[in-house]
Amino acid sequence: MNSRLYFQAVRKRPMLHGVDGSFNSVAAFVLGFDAATNGGLLSGFREWLIVRINDGNNLAWPALAGRLLAVDCPHGDPGRVCADCGDQGGFELLGVLDEFLAIKEERNGLAKIFDAYLEWLKKQQWYRSDMLE
Repeated sequence: MNSRLYFQAVRKRPMLHGVDGSFNSVAAFVLGFDAATNGGLLSGFREWLIVRINDGNNLAWPALAGRLLAVDCPHGDPGRVCADCGDQGGFELLGVLDEFLAIKEERNGLAKIFDAYLEWLKKQQWYRSDMLE
């Protein structure tokens, strides 16, 4: 079973995999899975999220995903998932992860993700090309 199918199964039956469905629980689970793959699972995920939300180059992927999901949160801070939405936010996080993995599985998907990120970087007023040296 590939990673994408596995996480779809986790989304359908989270308790079977020891996940309660909350944003924090799912994020911890995904971090553990990524560690087991030596970082291969989430390679490019942070960069994909940055381009998608057009911000957050200084943040780790859980904070970026929280910002993305908070856009639909009617309760509070638009920059992070509130406690009410976070209780079920893991399902949305798994949906975002599935979108990312689908793109990554495409032909040259990871290269396209990093290319889009580099293009995003070049548009930032704080970016300097010598930063890559």
